[in-house]
Amino acid sequence: MSHRFPLQCVLVLAMTVGASVGLTYEVVPAPEKGKPYPGDKQTLPYEDVLDISQVVLAGTVKSAADGRLELTAVQVLRGKFEARDVVVTFSGRFGEQEPEKDKPAVVLCLLGEDGALRMAADPPKGGGWVVEGRKLAEALIEAAKDPTKGFESKDPAVKISSAYRLARAWLAAPEGRRPKLPAGLVDALIDGLNPGDLSGRNVNAASRNAINLLLDCDISQLCRYSVTAPDADRSAWAEGVREAWAAAAVAAGKAGARAPAVDPPKGADAERVSKLIAQLGDDEWARREEAQGALRAMGRKVEAALEEGAKSKDAEISGRCAELLKALRNPRGGGETGEGAAVPAFDAKRVRALVEAGAL
Repeated sequence: MSHRFPLQCVLVLAMTVGASVGLTYEVVPAPEKGKPYPGDKQTLPYEDVLDISQVVLAGTVKSAADGRLELTAVQVLRGKFEARDVVVTFSGRFGEQEPEKDKPAVVLCLLGEDGALRMAADPPKGGGWVVEGRKLAEALIEAAKDPTKGFESKDPAVKISSAYRLARAWLAAPEGRRPKLPAGLVDALIDGLNPGDLSGRNVNAASRNAINLLLDCDISQLCRYSVTAPDADRSAWAEGVREAWAAAAVAAGKAGARAPAVDPPKGADAERVSKLIAQLGDDEWARREEAQGALRAMGRKVEAALEEGAKSKDAEISGRCAELLKALRNPRGGGETGEGAAVPAFDAKRVRALVEAGAL
């Protein structure tokens, strides 16, 4: 399956930002009081789960099976609870990221009237278990105290979590009385789309939800972004969202706004690009297609590498690199990105509102 690369979003947005396509993104509604978020829906932001939880616990895993997570050496990170050994019930199965025996774990819990603990969101998508651990949980708790102050934090986890909370507050306010937003809010949320040690899928979900709601769009449709995609794809499509936002701001009339410069890959990423370009000459057609799709997904950041590849003595490599370069520099040249293509745009009114609110 072919992928649209980021610059497609940029040019189409720049030309069509004046019209709204009405792609309203729907989030999972908060459950009834005392009930957990289900774990079989879309991946949830930790912040949503934290807001309905009454206790946040850190401890060591004794066992995790049959709907019971047993923790020892428990410490309370938020709320009131007294016990050194606890059982937290849940529904569903953890899946690929399962708590390991004798390893630390952090759980966001509901506390019943009888003192029983229930995970506030079921695995695997619910976010009741903070996979990244205590450091992130403490950042989430810190951000919840004062998001305005938290947005100024040098801790990226606190900043991104605060950005999500500020975005929600802005959306909840009456349209004529919305507060000023901190400069760089949308950029911070786009940073949150990237994977990392303290930025797994539930963190990426907060940024995804905020961007979709703020811009009245669905970035999974706009730029193929998915929180469940491999890390490399999430990073590539996060840059696509960044370029699309910059182009939309330009089209909305923000003086001085421009598409951001894109640095070429470095280190391990540069090595991966080199291998992909070499793979364009593989004997197997499927392998060549796989490499071409991966390079296309990386967008502008691989332009220099493609220019070198176009000079290759291997006709297959040079031809495919030239094809990728042509598409990169002329994304509206035809095919699925030609005239009349159904590429959704950010809502123009919402973009202008965000620009005027200072979020650029």
